Amino acid sequence: MSDATIRKLTWRDIDSIIAIDQKVTGKARESYWKNKIIIYSGLDPGACLVAEADGKVIGFLLGERKDWEFGAPQSGWIEILGIDPGYQGKGIGHLLAAAIIEHFKKSQITKVQTMVERDAENLLAYFRSLGFAEGSLINFSKDI
Repeated sequence: MSDATIRKLTWRDIDSIIAIDQKVTGKARESYWKNKIIIYSGLDPGACLVAEADGKVIGFLLGERKDWEFGAPQSGWIEILGIDPGYQGKGIGHLLAAAIIEHFKKSQITKVQTMVERDAENLLAYFRSLGFAEGSLINFSKDI
């Protein structure tokens, strides 16, 4: 979609983000999103982006730079991605990813990471199409 633009997220975007999430999940999670945006915009405001077309927010991406313990280099993380279902499959996610990767490059970051559920086939295909491959981290989980 060539007429979409990417810009930094602002507080005016919160209602649009909540609406996109509700379309995807079927749940209205206003306090969840307000908290997430406070956290991520405080960590790395340049890694909080929205995609806009015709004056309407159609997607968003929240990321951050993380320092690691034991001297491991800083890396960029793509934490949350949301695309309005009516705009999925139109390259919006690729535009958002290109913008955050450029942001990380300007910050001297040389590695970008994310985590995806094994059965999230669409997300796995999306990240693979961006050149991502399985990394060396292993996620551990325990039901309690």
